[in-house]
Amino acid sequence: MTGTISPAICKLTRLSSLTIADWKGISGTIPPCIASLPFLRIIDLIGNQLTGEIPADIGRLSRLSVLNVADNQISGTIPRSLTNLSSLMHLDLRSNKISGISGVGGWWVGGTLI
Repeated sequence: MTGTISPAICKLTRLSSLTIADWKGISGTIPPCIASLPFLRIIDLIGNQLTGEIPADIGRLSRLSVLNVADNQISGTIPRSLTNLSSLMHLDLRSNKISGISGVGGWWVGGTLI
């Protein structure tokens, strides 16, 4: 399967799970409007060719328990708003091109406060 994640997905205001895992041919960016889906609990986009950044407002998803974007080509920084995700149980960002954390200090990485 090939294609992109259309911003039209954000019209599904009751969406609770977005799983497009290991399709390998899904490219483009994660639509920023995804942060406006109040019932979203799972974002599992592992194993695709997604680029761009994790949406800055991802921390607005108060019910989000899984954020898995491993094995893509996501770049930029980890949004500071992730600290707002009090329901988050699983976070996997490995094997991407993420360069660090947005903002200044306050995160532990490899035993070091940055």
